[in-house]
Amino acid sequence: MKEFMIIIFGLCIEHILSSDPLSSKYGQLIFSSIIYRHGDRSIVNESYYQDKWSNSSFWPMGYGQLTDNGVDQQYELGKWLRTRYCDFLPVKYSPNDIYVRSTDVDRTIVSALSNLSGMYPPVQRSDNQTDYHSQIVPVHTESIHQDKLFALNSCPRFAEELEKLKKESEVQMYFEKYDEIFKYINNKTRLTLDKNNILYTMDVYNLYDIFFIESLYNYTLPKWTKKIYPEPLRTIIIKKETFATYNAVLKKLRLGPLLQEVVTHMNKKINGTLDPSRKLWIYSAHDFTIVNVLNSLNVFNNQTVPYASLLMLELRQNSRKNYVVTVSYRNSTRNEPYLLQVPGCSTKACDLRTFEAILAPFVSTDRDLECLPEHENDFFEVWIYLTTFILIAVVLAIISFIASDKIVICFRKRTEYITL
Repeated sequence: MKEFMIIIFGLCIEHILSSDPLSSKYGQLIFSSIIYRHGDRSIVNESYYQDKWSNSSFWPMGYGQLTDNGVDQQYELGKWLRTRYCDFLPVKYSPNDIYVRSTDVDRTIVSALSNLSGMYPPVQRSDNQTDYHSQIVPVHTESIHQDKLFALNSCPRFAEELEKLKKESEVQMYFEKYDEIFKYINNKTRLTLDKNNILYTMDVYNLYDIFFIESLYNYTLPKWTKKIYPEPLRTIIIKKETFATYNAVLKKLRLGPLLQEVVTHMNKKINGTLDPSRKLWIYSAHDFTIVNVLNSLNVFNNQTVPYASLLMLELRQNSRKNYVVTVSYRNSTRNEPYLLQVPGCSTKACDLRTFEAILAPFVSTDRDLECLPEHENDFFEVWIYLTTFILIAVVLAIISFIASDKIVICFRKRTEYITL
């Protein structure tokens, strides 16, 4: 028992200054939605021509998989979260305290498991006071073909809107200045990269990622890459990442369900209807997930999102008993999170109703309807209006019939009375 108390005390005191540093100024923590990027990973299996480092022998963990370093990064992040929420989150896991959701990708699922092993250290067995056991915390996910929270496979309208965006003059002008760069890349890689391709396929985004990972592991890049890596590729891919949330329609289609879930959880927590009344809702996702959220809040810093970066949307109750939201972004293991002020909020502790109003245009209300192709959506709306018109006409006809029938009955009774 003594050893167990030493472990727990050590977790709380190791970084005591990090234990909810916002509470004294911005209010008591009530609920937190956490989004983080997976840890360090290997390259994908689709690379450029004559990439000598793309052979699977250099990536024994498998293509696109979390590396040992990535596991360590997430484990350390989990320990940091344990310290941050030491006074808020019980050390022993309970499904009533936390829910973890991951995209259906190996590296995000393994990241979540690694993170949770840091958040929930071994605890004393109930049947043996001198023995300890690991805490196994479930991670929830859905198939990429059915996932309406993260994946876009089931949202044709999103692809349509991106195609529209490609035709906008501002977008075309931006990439036009990199035309020679793309020609250079295509010549060297034997890829056919379309500068206007803003979908997440094998494009300049993945090429930059391959260069980054291989150089990170000290694999020497070809000399010709010096002309394009890290710049201007980094500038190009950062801009491309913002296209998924470039306007209000795209923001709603890309993030609508996630934002709707975050806001709903906050309101249910306040109203006492969140069942079970959890403290944390965690999302294990990707760099573009964080970019999309930051960009939708107009606080994106136009920088790449490092591995194991963390975004916290925390609901608090201040000294005046008002509910506020703080947005914190941790993009470095060496620094504490940056507290961000969302444009439209008067302070960094944003009034909850103001925060909701800012997000309202992007919150999903009917995902299936919103994701219908535009022509089907228009037809559906016409069908709704027509159906509504017919129903109103039928109701009015019934009311008119009933009313006229009553008039006839009253007239007959009056006639009979006069006759008598």
